[in-house]
Amino acid sequence: MGSGPVKGFAVTLGVGIFTTLFSVYFIARLFTSLYVTKNKNSGKLI
Repeated sequence: MGSGPVKGFAVTLGVGIFTTLFSVYFIARLFTSLYVTKNKNSGKLI
């Protein structure tokens, strides 16, 4: 499809998007888990 700088940019962009989605997924799970654990005894989570 592309060549040279265009192909390099596409690969870099793809890796960046994948890394962002991967890290946001795990960070959101961590924060949600901490929030639920912290507010477990309050009876109302939201």
